[in-house]
Amino acid sequence: MKKIYLLFIVLLIGILFAGCRVSVRTNLNAPTVPDNLGPVSGTTEAETTMTLTWSVSVDPKGGTVYYDVYMGTIETPPVIAMDLTSTSYQVVDLENETTYYWRVVAKNEVGDSVSSQISSLTTKAAPLGNAVYRGLSLGLTDYGGSGDLSATDDDAEEIKVTFENLSEDYSIQKETGRVVKAQIQNWLTTFVSDSKGDDVFVFHYSGHGFYERGQSRMYLSDGSDMSMSELRGYLDQINGTKIVLIDACQSGNFTNMSSGRIMSEEEMVQQTTRFREGVLSAFEEAAGARGTYSTPYEYYVLTGCAVDEYSNEDGYLNHGFFSFFFCDGLGNVGVSNPSGLFDATYNADGYGPNGLADGKLTHSELYHYSKDKVSSYFQSTYGENTQTIQGNHTDSDFIVGIVSQR
Repeated sequence: MKKIYLLFIVLLIGILFAGCRVSVRTNLNAPTVPDNLGPVSGTTEAETTMTLTWSVSVDPKGGTVYYDVYMGTIETPPVIAMDLTSTSYQVVDLENETTYYWRVVAKNEVGDSVSSQISSLTTKAAPLGNAVYRGLSLGLTDYGGSGDLSATDDDAEEIKVTFENLSEDYSIQKETGRVVKAQIQNWLTTFVSDSKGDDVFVFHYSGHGFYERGQSRMYLSDGSDMSMSELRGYLDQINGTKIVLIDACQSGNFTNMSSGRIMSEEEMVQQTTRFREGVLSAFEEAAGARGTYSTPYEYYVLTGCAVDEYSNEDGYLNHGFFSFFFCDGLGNVGVSNPSGLFDATYNADGYGPNGLADGKLTHSELYHYSKDKVSSYFQSTYGENTQTIQGNHTDSDFIVGIVSQR
Protein backbone atom coordinates (compact mmCIF):
# COMPACT_ATOMS: atom_id res chain seq x y z
CA MET A 1 0.00 0.00 0.00
CA LYS A 2 2.86 2.37 0.83
CA LYS A 3 4.36 1.69 -2.59
CA ILE A 4 1.07 2.58 -4.22
CA TYR A 5 0.87 5.89 -2.30
CA LEU A 6 4.52 6.65 -3.09
CA LEU A 7 3.92 5.96 -6.77
CA PHE A 8 0.87 8.22 -6.74
CA ILE A 9 2.84 11.06 -5.16
CA VAL A 10 5.67 10.67 -7.68
CA LEU A 11 3.16 10.76 -10.55
CA LEU A 12 1.48 13.89 -9.12
CA ILE A 13 4.81 15.70 -8.75
CA GLY A 14 5.72 14.68 -12.28
CA ILE A 15 2.48 16.12 -13.63
CA LEU A 16 3.00 19.39 -11.75
CA PHE A 17 6.57 19.76 -13.02
CA ALA A 18 5.45 18.84 -16.50
CA GLY A 19 2.90 21.67 -16.28
CA CYS A 20 5.61 24.05 -15.18
CA ARG A 21 7.83 23.02 -18.07
CA VAL A 22 4.98 23.76 -20.54
CA SER A 23 4.51 27.28 -19.09
CA VAL A 24 8.23 28.02 -19.18
CA ARG A 25 8.50 26.68 -22.68
CA THR A 26 5.64 28.95 -23.81
CA ASN A 27 7.38 31.99 -22.33
CA LEU A 28 10.64 31.01 -23.98
CA ASN A 29 8.89 30.71 -27.31
CA ALA A 30 7.42 34.24 -27.05
CA PRO A 31 9.29 37.25 -28.46
CA THR A 32 11.41 39.34 -26.13
CA VAL A 33 9.58 42.01 -24.15
CA PRO A 34 9.06 45.32 -26.00
CA ASP A 35 10.52 47.98 -23.72
CA ASN A 36 11.96 51.50 -23.85
CA LEU A 37 8.46 52.86 -24.38
CA GLY A 38 8.29 56.44 -25.53
CA PRO A 39 7.14 58.91 -24.39
CA VAL A 40 8.52 57.75 -21.04
CA SER A 41 5.96 56.79 -18.43
CA GLY A 42 4.69 59.77 -16.43
CA THR A 43 5.20 62.27 -19.25
CA THR A 44 3.14 65.45 -18.92
CA GLU A 45 2.46 68.18 -21.47
CA ALA A 46 2.22 65.52 -24.18
CA GLU A 47 0.81 66.55 -27.54
CA THR A 48 -2.66 65.39 -28.56
CA THR A 49 -1.14 63.94 -31.72
CA MET A 50 2.05 61.96 -31.12
CA THR A 51 4.01 58.86 -32.09
CA LEU A 52 4.31 56.01 -29.60
CA THR A 53 7.57 54.06 -29.88
CA TRP A 54 9.11 50.92 -28.37
CA SER A 55 12.14 48.66 -28.82
CA VAL A 56 12.31 45.75 -31.28
CA SER A 57 11.14 42.38 -29.98
CA VAL A 58 13.00 39.29 -31.25
CA ASP A 59 11.34 35.97 -31.91
CA PRO A 60 13.57 33.11 -30.60
CA LYS A 61 12.88 31.07 -33.74
CA GLY A 62 13.63 33.96 -36.06
CA GLY A 63 10.03 34.43 -37.11
CA THR A 64 8.18 37.67 -37.78
CA VAL A 65 7.06 39.67 -34.74
CA TYR A 66 3.78 41.59 -34.74
CA TYR A 67 2.69 44.27 -32.27
CA ASP A 68 -0.70 45.15 -30.79
CA VAL A 69 -1.09 48.59 -29.15
CA TYR A 70 -3.47 49.14 -26.26
CA MET A 71 -4.37 52.68 -25.14
CA GLY A 72 -7.14 54.43 -23.23
CA THR A 73 -8.05 56.46 -20.17
CA ILE A 74 -8.41 53.40 -17.90
CA GLU A 75 -5.56 51.37 -16.44
CA THR A 76 -6.63 48.31 -18.47
CA PRO A 77 -6.77 50.05 -21.85
CA PRO A 78 -8.46 48.61 -24.94
CA VAL A 79 -6.64 47.63 -28.11
CA ILE A 80 -6.38 50.42 -30.70
CA ALA A 81 -4.09 48.82 -33.31
CA MET A 82 -3.21 45.22 -34.20
CA ASP A 83 -0.64 43.27 -36.19
CA LEU A 84 1.81 46.12 -36.66
CA THR A 85 5.25 45.24 -37.97
CA SER A 86 6.91 48.58 -37.14
CA THR A 87 7.96 49.72 -33.69
CA SER A 88 5.96 52.95 -33.72
CA TYR A 89 2.36 54.04 -33.99
CA GLN A 90 0.86 57.52 -34.34
CA VAL A 91 -2.15 58.42 -32.20
CA VAL A 92 -4.27 61.47 -33.06
CA ASP A 93 -7.05 63.58 -31.57
CA LEU A 94 -6.34 62.79 -27.93
CA GLU A 95 -8.23 64.91 -25.41
CA ASN A 96 -6.40 67.81 -23.81
CA GLU A 97 -5.43 67.62 -20.13
CA THR A 98 -6.20 63.88 -19.98
CA THR A 99 -4.17 60.96 -18.61
CA TYR A 100 -3.80 57.97 -20.93
CA TYR A 101 -2.50 54.47 -20.20
CA TRP A 102 -0.87 52.32 -22.87
CA ARG A 103 1.11 49.14 -23.48
CA VAL A 104 2.45 47.05 -26.37
CA VAL A 105 2.00 43.29 -26.86
CA ALA A 106 4.59 41.50 -29.05
CA LYS A 107 3.51 38.20 -30.64
CA ASN A 108 4.90 35.73 -33.16
CA GLU A 109 3.25 33.87 -36.02
CA VAL A 110 1.98 31.03 -33.82
CA GLY A 111 0.48 33.33 -31.21
CA ASP A 112 3.09 33.28 -28.44
CA SER A 113 2.95 36.73 -26.89
CA VAL A 114 4.41 38.97 -24.20
CA SER A 115 3.34 42.40 -22.95
CA SER A 116 5.26 45.50 -22.00
CA GLN A 117 4.65 47.28 -18.75
CA ILE A 118 1.74 49.75 -18.58
CA SER A 119 2.93 53.28 -19.34
CA SER A 120 1.10 56.56 -18.75
CA LEU A 121 1.16 60.07 -20.15
CA THR A 122 -0.88 63.26 -19.68
CA THR A 123 -1.68 65.58 -22.53
CA LYS A 124 -1.18 69.33 -22.38
CA ALA A 125 -3.88 71.97 -21.92
CA ALA A 126 -5.73 73.12 -25.00
CA PRO A 127 -3.69 75.73 -26.85
CA LEU A 128 -5.00 79.20 -27.46
CA GLY A 129 -4.44 78.45 -31.13
CA ASN A 130 -5.89 80.90 -33.59
CA ALA A 131 -8.75 82.01 -31.38
CA VAL A 132 -9.41 85.74 -31.42
CA TYR A 133 -10.39 87.54 -28.21
CA ARG A 134 -12.33 90.75 -28.74
CA GLY A 135 -15.06 92.80 -27.20
CA LEU A 136 -17.17 95.95 -27.01
CA SER A 137 -17.41 97.95 -23.79
CA LEU A 138 -20.07 100.67 -23.51
CA GLY A 139 -20.13 103.33 -20.81
CA LEU A 140 -23.06 105.70 -21.32
CA THR A 141 -22.73 109.02 -19.49
CA ASP A 142 -24.86 111.37 -21.62
CA TYR A 143 -28.62 111.14 -21.04
CA GLY A 144 -29.40 114.73 -21.90
CA GLY A 145 -29.16 116.27 -18.47
CA SER A 146 -30.88 115.03 -15.33
CA GLY A 147 -30.24 111.35 -16.00
CA ASP A 148 -26.53 111.74 -16.76
CA LEU A 149 -24.09 109.31 -15.16
CA SER A 150 -20.56 110.23 -14.17
CA ALA A 151 -18.64 106.98 -13.75
CA THR A 152 -19.91 104.65 -16.46
CA ASP A 153 -17.16 105.79 -18.82
CA ASP A 154 -14.67 104.75 -16.13
CA ASP A 155 -16.35 101.33 -16.05
CA ALA A 156 -15.84 100.94 -19.79
CA GLU A 157 -12.19 101.92 -19.48
CA GLU A 158 -11.60 99.49 -16.59
CA ILE A 159 -13.15 96.63 -18.56
CA LYS A 160 -10.89 97.45 -21.50
CA VAL A 161 -7.74 97.71 -19.39
CA THR A 162 -8.50 94.58 -17.38
CA PHE A 163 -9.20 92.27 -20.31
CA GLU A 164 -6.31 93.61 -22.35
CA ASN A 165 -3.91 92.72 -19.52
CA LEU A 166 -4.80 89.02 -19.68
CA SER A 167 -2.71 86.39 -21.46
CA GLU A 168 -5.28 85.97 -24.22
CA ASP A 169 -4.44 89.39 -25.73
CA TYR A 170 -8.00 90.65 -25.76
CA SER A 171 -8.74 93.69 -27.91
CA ILE A 172 -11.65 95.68 -26.46
CA GLN A 173 -13.37 98.51 -28.32
CA LYS A 174 -14.49 101.18 -25.85
CA GLU A 175 -17.37 103.60 -26.55
CA THR A 176 -18.53 106.19 -24.03
CA GLY A 177 -20.61 109.36 -23.70
CA ARG A 178 -23.63 109.48 -26.00
CA VAL A 179 -24.57 106.09 -27.47
CA VAL A 180 -27.67 105.23 -29.55
CA LYS A 181 -29.07 102.00 -30.96
CA ALA A 182 -27.84 102.40 -34.53
CA GLN A 183 -24.27 102.74 -33.27
CA ILE A 184 -24.50 99.55 -31.20
CA GLN A 185 -25.91 97.70 -34.18
CA ASN A 186 -23.12 98.91 -36.45
CA TRP A 187 -20.37 98.17 -33.93
CA LEU A 188 -21.57 94.62 -33.31
CA THR A 189 -22.00 93.94 -37.01
CA THR A 190 -18.31 94.67 -37.64
CA PHE A 191 -17.35 91.64 -35.52
CA VAL A 192 -19.44 89.11 -37.48
CA SER A 193 -17.70 88.45 -40.78
CA ASP A 194 -14.37 87.04 -39.59
CA SER A 195 -15.56 85.41 -36.36
CA LYS A 196 -14.85 81.71 -35.68
CA GLY A 197 -16.19 79.05 -33.38
CA ASP A 198 -13.23 79.15 -30.98
CA ASP A 199 -13.25 82.96 -30.62
CA VAL A 200 -14.35 84.74 -27.44
CA PHE A 201 -16.32 87.99 -27.51
CA VAL A 202 -17.03 90.26 -24.51
CA PHE A 203 -20.02 92.60 -24.41
CA HIS A 204 -20.10 95.05 -21.49
CA TYR A 205 -22.78 97.66 -20.82
CA SER A 206 -22.72 100.26 -18.07
CA GLY A 207 -25.62 102.71 -18.00
CA HIS A 208 -29.32 102.95 -17.25
CA GLY A 209 -31.51 99.89 -17.56
CA PHE A 210 -35.13 99.00 -16.92
CA TYR A 211 -37.70 96.25 -17.30
CA GLU A 212 -40.80 96.81 -19.42
CA ARG A 213 -43.14 94.95 -21.75
CA GLY A 214 -41.74 91.63 -20.58
CA GLN A 215 -38.12 92.45 -21.39
CA SER A 216 -35.02 93.86 -19.78
CA ARG A 217 -33.82 96.89 -21.70
CA MET A 218 -30.77 99.10 -22.01
CA TYR A 219 -31.85 102.75 -21.89
CA LEU A 220 -29.88 104.69 -24.48
CA SER A 221 -28.78 108.30 -24.75
CA ASP A 222 -31.54 109.45 -27.12
CA GLY A 223 -34.38 108.04 -25.00
CA SER A 224 -34.71 104.86 -27.06
CA ASP A 225 -33.91 101.43 -25.75
CA MET A 226 -32.50 98.09 -26.83
CA SER A 227 -34.03 94.95 -25.37
CA MET A 228 -31.93 92.00 -24.31
CA SER A 229 -33.55 89.88 -27.02
CA GLU A 230 -32.48 92.46 -29.63
CA LEU A 231 -28.97 92.40 -28.23
CA ARG A 232 -29.03 88.60 -28.26
CA GLY A 233 -30.02 88.67 -31.93
CA TYR A 234 -26.89 90.66 -32.85
CA LEU A 235 -24.59 88.64 -30.62
CA ASP A 236 -25.93 85.38 -32.08
CA GLN A 237 -24.43 86.39 -35.41
CA ILE A 238 -20.93 86.51 -33.90
CA ASN A 239 -19.38 83.03 -33.88
CA GLY A 240 -17.68 81.89 -30.70
CA THR A 241 -18.30 82.12 -26.99
CA LYS A 242 -19.84 85.30 -25.61
CA ILE A 243 -19.25 86.87 -22.19
CA VAL A 244 -22.06 89.33 -21.40
CA LEU A 245 -21.65 91.80 -18.53
CA ILE A 246 -24.58 94.13 -17.79
CA ASP A 247 -24.09 96.79 -15.09
CA ALA A 248 -27.30 98.81 -15.05
CA CYS A 249 -28.84 101.28 -12.61
CA GLN A 250 -32.05 103.19 -12.03
CA SER A 251 -31.54 106.48 -10.28
CA GLY A 252 -34.10 108.68 -8.57
CA ASN A 253 -34.00 110.86 -11.70
CA PHE A 254 -34.66 107.95 -14.04
CA THR A 255 -38.15 108.20 -15.54
CA ASN A 256 -40.18 105.14 -16.40
CA MET A 257 -40.51 105.36 -20.17
CA SER A 258 -44.13 104.24 -20.38
CA SER A 259 -45.62 106.16 -17.47
CA GLY A 260 -43.53 109.30 -17.79
CA ARG A 261 -43.22 109.60 -14.01
CA ILE A 262 -40.59 109.11 -11.35
CA MET A 263 -40.82 105.63 -9.82
CA SER A 264 -40.88 105.06 -6.08
CA GLU A 265 -38.02 103.15 -4.48
CA GLU A 266 -40.26 100.12 -3.95
CA GLU A 267 -41.19 100.12 -7.64
CA MET A 268 -37.54 100.38 -8.60
CA VAL A 269 -36.61 97.47 -6.33
CA GLN A 270 -39.23 95.36 -8.07
CA GLN A 271 -37.98 96.48 -11.46
CA THR A 272 -34.35 95.66 -10.73
CA THR A 273 -35.33 92.13 -9.75
CA ARG A 274 -37.24 91.70 -12.99
CA PHE A 275 -34.40 93.33 -14.91
CA ARG A 276 -31.79 90.87 -13.67
CA GLU A 277 -34.08 87.91 -14.30
CA GLY A 278 -34.91 89.25 -17.75
CA VAL A 279 -31.25 89.52 -18.71
CA LEU A 280 -30.58 85.91 -17.79
CA SER A 281 -33.77 84.74 -19.49
CA ALA A 282 -32.79 86.45 -22.75
CA PHE A 283 -29.51 84.52 -22.89
CA GLU A 284 -30.81 81.07 -22.08
CA GLU A 285 -29.24 78.41 -24.29
CA ALA A 286 -31.53 77.37 -27.10
CA ALA A 287 -30.99 75.43 -30.29
CA GLY A 288 -31.73 77.74 -33.15
CA ALA A 289 -30.27 80.76 -34.87
CA ARG A 290 -26.94 81.24 -33.18
CA GLY A 291 -23.26 81.29 -33.93
CA THR A 292 -20.92 78.34 -33.67
CA TYR A 293 -18.90 77.95 -30.48
CA SER A 294 -16.49 75.45 -28.95
CA THR A 295 -17.23 75.82 -25.22
CA PRO A 296 -19.95 74.01 -23.21
CA TYR A 297 -22.20 77.08 -23.42
CA GLU A 298 -22.45 79.91 -25.92
CA TYR A 299 -23.26 82.63 -23.36
CA TYR A 300 -21.75 83.34 -19.96
CA VAL A 301 -23.72 86.18 -18.37
CA LEU A 302 -23.30 88.27 -15.23
CA THR A 303 -25.56 91.18 -14.36
CA GLY A 304 -25.95 93.72 -11.57
CA CYS A 305 -28.82 96.18 -11.52
CA ALA A 306 -28.88 98.82 -8.79
CA VAL A 307 -31.85 100.74 -7.42
CA ASP A 308 -30.34 104.17 -6.92
CA GLU A 309 -27.69 106.13 -8.76
CA TYR A 310 -25.40 106.07 -5.73
CA SER A 311 -25.72 102.28 -5.55
CA ASN A 312 -24.40 102.01 -9.09
CA GLU A 313 -21.51 104.39 -8.55
CA ASP A 314 -20.13 106.43 -5.67
CA GLY A 315 -17.44 109.04 -5.21
CA TYR A 316 -14.96 106.68 -3.56
CA LEU A 317 -14.92 103.86 -6.11
CA ASN A 318 -15.89 106.15 -9.01
CA HIS A 319 -17.21 103.04 -10.77
CA GLY A 320 -20.30 100.91 -10.93
CA PHE A 321 -20.09 98.40 -8.12
CA PHE A 322 -20.42 95.34 -10.31
CA SER A 323 -17.94 96.53 -12.96
CA PHE A 324 -15.44 97.55 -10.29
CA PHE A 325 -15.39 94.30 -8.32
CA PHE A 326 -15.52 92.15 -11.46
CA CYS A 327 -12.37 93.91 -12.69
CA ASP A 328 -10.86 93.68 -9.21
CA GLY A 329 -11.28 89.90 -9.30
CA LEU A 330 -9.84 89.70 -12.82
CA GLY A 331 -6.59 91.45 -11.89
CA ASN A 332 -7.34 95.14 -11.45
CA VAL A 333 -7.13 97.30 -8.32
CA GLY A 334 -9.32 96.68 -5.31
CA VAL A 335 -11.22 98.72 -2.76
CA SER A 336 -8.05 99.78 -0.91
CA ASN A 337 -6.73 101.59 -3.99
CA PRO A 338 -9.65 102.24 -6.36
CA SER A 339 -7.94 104.94 -8.41
CA GLY A 340 -4.66 103.07 -8.90
CA LEU A 341 -3.28 101.46 -12.03
CA PHE A 342 -3.80 97.82 -12.99
CA ASP A 343 -1.92 95.81 -10.37
CA ALA A 344 -2.23 92.17 -11.55
CA THR A 345 -3.62 90.92 -8.22
CA TYR A 346 -6.23 88.47 -9.66
CA ASN A 347 -8.17 88.23 -6.40
CA ALA A 348 -10.86 85.94 -7.79
CA ASP A 349 -8.34 83.21 -8.61
CA GLY A 350 -9.32 80.28 -6.38
CA TYR A 351 -12.36 82.07 -4.95
CA GLY A 352 -15.68 80.38 -4.24
CA PRO A 353 -16.87 76.82 -3.59
CA ASN A 354 -15.25 75.39 -6.73
CA GLY A 355 -12.30 77.78 -6.84
CA LEU A 356 -8.81 76.59 -7.71
CA ALA A 357 -5.84 78.96 -7.44
CA ASP A 358 -4.21 77.99 -10.72
CA GLY A 359 -3.87 81.28 -12.58
CA LYS A 360 -7.04 80.61 -14.59
CA LEU A 361 -9.96 82.91 -13.74
CA THR A 362 -13.23 81.05 -14.26
CA HIS A 363 -16.81 82.24 -14.70
CA SER A 364 -17.72 80.64 -11.37
CA GLU A 365 -14.86 82.30 -9.49
CA LEU A 366 -15.68 85.74 -10.91
CA TYR A 367 -19.39 85.36 -10.17
CA HIS A 368 -18.85 84.45 -6.52
CA TYR A 369 -16.17 87.08 -6.02
CA SER A 370 -18.21 89.90 -7.60
CA LYS A 371 -21.39 88.89 -5.78
CA ASP A 372 -19.74 88.70 -2.36
CA LYS A 373 -17.66 91.85 -2.72
CA VAL A 374 -20.55 94.00 -4.00
CA SER A 375 -22.75 92.81 -1.16
CA SER A 376 -20.04 93.38 1.46
CA TYR A 377 -19.12 96.85 0.18
CA PHE A 378 -22.71 98.01 -0.11
CA GLN A 379 -23.59 96.71 3.36
CA SER A 380 -20.54 98.24 5.06
CA THR A 381 -20.88 101.58 3.25
CA TYR A 382 -24.63 102.11 3.12
CA GLY A 383 -25.97 99.76 5.79
CA GLU A 384 -28.14 97.83 3.36
CA ASN A 385 -27.90 95.89 0.13
CA THR A 386 -30.32 96.45 -2.74
CA GLN A 387 -27.93 95.29 -5.43
CA THR A 388 -27.39 91.59 -6.06
CA ILE A 389 -25.16 90.12 -8.74
CA GLN A 390 -26.73 87.31 -10.71
CA GLY A 391 -25.44 85.05 -13.44
CA ASN A 392 -26.02 81.90 -15.44
CA HIS A 393 -23.93 78.73 -15.29
CA THR A 394 -22.50 79.97 -11.97
CA ASP A 395 -20.71 76.68 -11.28
CA SER A 396 -19.00 76.66 -14.69
CA ASP A 397 -15.22 76.34 -14.93
CA PHE A 398 -15.18 78.19 -18.25
CA ILE A 399 -11.96 80.23 -18.26
CA VAL A 400 -12.63 83.94 -18.73
CA GLY A 401 -8.96 84.84 -18.59
CA ILE A 402 -5.51 83.50 -17.77
CA VAL A 403 -3.04 85.36 -15.58
CA SER A 404 -0.55 87.25 -17.71
CA GLN A 405 3.16 86.64 -17.19
CA ARG A 406 4.08 89.94 -18.81
